[in-house]
Amino acid sequence: MPKIKTVYTCQNCNYQSSQWVGQCPQCHEWNSFIEDVVAVSSGSRLGSRAGKSSAAATPVQLSKISTKNIKRLSSNISEFDRVLGGGFVPGQVVLLAGEPGIGKSTLLTDIAKS
Repeated sequence: MPKIKTVYTCQNCNYQSSQWVGQCPQCHEWNSFIEDVVAVSSGSRLGSRAGKSSAAATPVQLSKISTKNIKRLSSNISEFDRVLGGGFVPGQVVLLAGEPGIGKSTLLTDIAKS
C-alpha cells in the first residue's frame, strides 16, 4: 500500500518543500506554494540508499562464514586491536560507549593520530 506524502510546490518556479513556507527560497515569491499529495511506493528504501541491487538476499549460516581471509586494519594500539578481534574490518561499525570522562574521545584521538 503506498504511503501518502504531502509536498508543497511553488507555482512560480516549481521548487518543492516538505513543509509550507511563506516565501520561496529559490525565486523569493511570496505565498506561491500549493499543497500536493503524492503517493510514495511502500517498497524498501534500503536498496536505493545502500546502492545494492533489489534482488533478494539468501540467508547463510554463521558457521559457514569464513573470517580467516578478512584483511584487518591495525589501530597501532595493541589492546584496542585485541578487543576488536585483530583490528578494524572495512565496513565495520564500532560502538564506543562509556561513562562521561572515561576517555572515549582521548582513545579515538590516539587512534586517529596513529
